[in-house]
Amino acid sequence: MPPGEGLPPWGPERDWNIQWDTHAAAAVVAAAGHLTLVTLPATLSAWLTRRDLPRLRRAGAMGHILARQAEARAVDADMTTLGQDHPGLPDDLLNFHYDPVTCAIAAGWLGAETAERHLTTVLRDGVLHFEPDPAPDAECPVTVVTRVDGRAFGPLWLDAVEAAATARGAE
Repeated sequence: MPPGEGLPPWGPERDWNIQWDTHAAAAVVAAAGHLTLVTLPATLSAWLTRRDLPRLRRAGAMGHILARQAEARAVDADMTTLGQDHPGLPDDLLNFHYDPVTCAIAAGWLGAETAERHLTTVLRDGVLHFEPDPAPDAECPVTVVTRVDGRAFGPLWLDAVEAAATARGAE
């Protein structure tokens, strides 16, 4: 299945990081020396599933909390129905790793494809859009994450949770 096929056709209302406060987001983008934009569609291939819960729960107190939060979020957002209704998602979906993927990319994880673009922000009808910059500044391109290796990310994230639990136990 090609990337994006079988996934929900979500719009800007699902993009809390940018669309919740468009003026603040535009200010951050304008002030950034170099911006990496991790797009919502790119993160939809990195998910937490019900089958991950036993391993997560074995990762000590933090793992238990993360498992409980994931289960609560899945109920809140009706993730099970979402997973069953869209063939590009697992039937036992609990949540997407939006923020963990973003953190991993910021820390240098190489499991994502990117493209350099010259973008500007445009606020139209209350929605902040990233559009090609008509007068691009060669000094400030935007790195846009276009694809994430979600199959590699899930186990990597679980490894990191386990490592954090082990390090905390060693204190």
